[in-house]
Amino acid sequence: MIKKISLFLVGLFLLSFFSTSAFAQIPNLDTSVPSAISDIESDGFTIVPAFPNAKEPRKFLFEVKPGEKTKEYTYVSNLSNNEASFRLYGADPTQSAQGTLAYKTRDQNSPTGEGSWIQFEPETITLGPKESKKVPFTVSVPETVEMGEYKIGIAMEKFAVQDTNNPNIAIAARLILNAEVKVTDDPQEIPRLKGQKTTIIQDGGDWKIYYFWISLSLFILSFLALIWITIQEKKDSRQQSAIAKHPTVAVKKKTPTKKTAARKKPSTKKKSAPKKKTATKKKSTSARKKK
Repeated sequence: MIKKISLFLVGLFLLSFFSTSAFAQIPNLDTSVPSAISDIESDGFTIVPAFPNAKEPRKFLFEVKPGEKTKEYTYVSNLSNNEASFRLYGADPTQSAQGTLAYKTRDQNSPTGEGSWIQFEPETITLGPKESKKVPFTVSVPETVEMGEYKIGIAMEKFAVQDTNNPNIAIAARLILNAEVKVTDDPQEIPRLKGQKTTIIQDGGDWKIYYFWISLSLFILSFLALIWITIQEKKDSRQQSAIAKHPTVAVKKKTPTKKTAARKKPSTKKKSAPKKKTATKKKSTSARKKK
């Protein structure tokens, strides 16, 4: 019975493991978001650096020579329950009405502006519900650009959707990550953020992790139980084979009966002294001799 239960638990673990792998994303380097920046998200989608730097993990930092290129990755996620399409591009810097840093829209970008230094592969992407992907892009610095620091926006824009209340209005949402590009003849390597735990930005992901570890624990216990049962069965089979090859007759000890007990029991009676022969008997014998 125990063996059957152990086999059932092992089968349950294997079924749960494969189903979890098939219908859920397991955290890894390709589909993970650093915990230091996992709170950067909007209503429906998010974009974060795939490999954040140690200095400012919430933005991209580059040091590039004029006329050279560098490759980087961003991590995009669709947090909604519906499929959605997005456009990825570089945005030229500008100033807002309050004098703060802002970025131009895709239509406002200059063909030779800083935003044109960013080339995504691909430029448009469609993500399913709760789906995430790592998308590469290239930073190409023109040869004629002057030395210095430049700001560029890494934009993720959701395709415009018609307003249900007013069909003449199209609503578009956009997220932008800041990127700083230092153009220099002596570029230094940007240190990466180390020791960061990774997590998936998706609804209901915690229970899948707990389910996995519970299933793994049950599998280990079931596996140990199978090993113990197998060892016990081998011991029993060896004992049975040994008895079959060399049969032994069990000798039962005889319990003493009442008769034997009486025989062995020492007598407590005293031996009576031999009776003396009477004188009359002696006389009769002597008389017989004379005759």
